[in-house]
Amino acid sequence: MPENGDYERYFPTFKQFCGSLSDIKLAAAGRVDALWLLYHEHVRSIIDPMWDDPNCPCSPGRLVVAIPHAVIRDHLGVTWFERNIASTLAAGRGDHLLTRLMYHHRASTLARSLYELQSYDWFDGLLKKLRKDSFSGVAFEMEVLSLLQQIPAASAPQVETNAKGKDFDVLVNYKGHSVPIEAKAKADNTHWNPRTVIDTLKKASKQLPPGEAGVVFLRIPPTWVGPRLEAEYTDALHEGTRQSRRIEVVFSVIDKPHLTSESTGNVSTRYHLFRRSAPVSDTPWEMCLLLEELLGFEEFRLGPRAPF
Repeated sequence: MPENGDYERYFPTFKQFCGSLSDIKLAAAGRVDALWLLYHEHVRSIIDPMWDDPNCPCSPGRLVVAIPHAVIRDHLGVTWFERNIASTLAAGRGDHLLTRLMYHHRASTLARSLYELQSYDWFDGLLKKLRKDSFSGVAFEMEVLSLLQQIPAASAPQVETNAKGKDFDVLVNYKGHSVPIEAKAKADNTHWNPRTVIDTLKKASKQLPPGEAGVVFLRIPPTWVGPRLEAEYTDALHEGTRQSRRIEVVFSVIDKPHLTSESTGNVSTRYHLFRRSAPVSDTPWEMCLLLEELLGFEEFRLGPRAPF
């Protein structure tokens, strides 16, 4: 398989693929969605045979990790990858299996999001912003963008401004209404404390624009899952949204690791919706209800899935 410096590259990016096509093929494909289908089939023709190829230098178990890492390097760069992923994996070789499992899950989710979103015209601008951020924040913002593509609405990441009321992550146009989105990811080793939720929501509220009802996507660390979360989480959400009309919905994403043997495991994802006690707008709530419903049916997922 071809090499990218000292790193493996398994297939081209969407931009590289389009650059390799002749003008005749580009004209014949026309629309971006047609080009994307050509690209997706090209990638599948490369990857699918690898899983069962006895001559492939990578075992299937290694491919599960190596392909996502290659995708991340191709889009975010070797420097970002070394700083945020390779160094952490090297430092965490002695970590508990569940900790390593969650880290690999985050990297795989990020890679799939990068793959599936790379044909959008805002993608290159988003990469410039992401290269300045840490792994946890980048992975969740990309995951939220991927989730939002499943609803029939136009969504696009926003330019970073650091200005109060204008520093949110994504703007969705749902049924003719603007719905600002802010994504907040708590580190997986964060200990549960209701104050953390309250402070996070108050900070997110200041980033959302005044006069509009928005949604905060909040990633729940697996360390929070337990009786205290069940008993105290809803009260913390009420307190965190009580004094601001800018947050209509909190859409919680909960990743829970499971061991399937002494050396293997998987991660399941659950969603939790919360609406402020004094509603301001029905639009964000209806949008999130639809998204939660669609995420429960894999066959309804829009667009080709990443083939890894």
